[in-house]
Amino acid sequence: MSTIKLLTTGGTIAMSHDASTGKVDRPSNQVLSGWLNGEIAVVSEDVCHRSSPQMTIVELNAVLQAVRDSLADPGIDGVVVTHGTDTLEETAYFLDLQLPWGKPVIVTGAMRASNEAGTDGPVNLMNAVYAAASESSRSKGVLVVMQDQIHAARYVTKSHTSSLLAFQSPESGPIGWVRNGKAEFRYAPAPDTVYGEASVSSLGSVMLIKAVLDMGAEWIDFAIGKGAKGIVLEAFGQGNVPPSLLPGIKRAIAEGVPVVLVSRCIGGEPQGTYAYEGGGAMLQELGVVFARELNGPKARLKLAVLLASGKNEADIRAAFQ
Repeated sequence: MSTIKLLTTGGTIAMSHDASTGKVDRPSNQVLSGWLNGEIAVVSEDVCHRSSPQMTIVELNAVLQAVRDSLADPGIDGVVVTHGTDTLEETAYFLDLQLPWGKPVIVTGAMRASNEAGTDGPVNLMNAVYAAASESSRSKGVLVVMQDQIHAARYVTKSHTSSLLAFQSPESGPIGWVRNGKAEFRYAPAPDTVYGEASVSSLGSVMLIKAVLDMGAEWIDFAIGKGAKGIVLEAFGQGNVPPSLLPGIKRAIAEGVPVVLVSRCIGGEPQGTYAYEGGGAMLQELGVVFARELNGPKARLKLAVLLASGKNEADIRAAFQ
């Protein structure tokens, strides 16, 4: 019999709907492991009780340490983390950046509270436990299990506010499924670098700026003035920005603040295609780092981990490309 460590952090999966008020909140006697049928031994530990918008670097590091401790236990075969869905993809990727590929680590949640009609919490939790207990889930990085689907943490994103099928991997699709109590994979993500030596004490020093029509360099100047150690820029299309941003980008790079660029599009990667003022080709010439595969929130986390690991400009560029 496999033994799985269940680490709970809160979120909708640990909440119930109050018919008298119409609100969703955490009940006092929720027992997540009660949904499981005893085929797999589950050992539970409450790491924190936070809705996912309330998560901070303090809780992220607590989850990371709890997973590390669980993986180091020879009696534990895999780990499941339950989490609110709003920032689930960020926590999953934060773990993926820093955990060794070996025993399965699965993150899951729910779009509907435990006592709502059609709640998805029980099936998501059971499938996550089944995936964590499956030998086929080993050495694939941190995985997200929702609605029978298995997603790689680096690819998955929440794409809808309320749909049960909110979690999608726009470019790759799910890498596998849970069927008949077993994880089945159609392919495995390529191994990525793990930054186990990182010690991230703050995320506030890495700022995420979304490109919008007719914006000015003061947006970047504000970040520099607030002491930003890194900037992630969500650019248009293939990696283009308003020309008015260029002075701010130049100032950031001149002051040693790395500027990492992703596309604000849901699919595709930024490329240095356009040579006009503000185009991707010009940004590459200025020294902007183009990130592959990642959306803005995940690129921010990766940049924070790289900076905490003491990586220099060349290391950062290589890590994203």
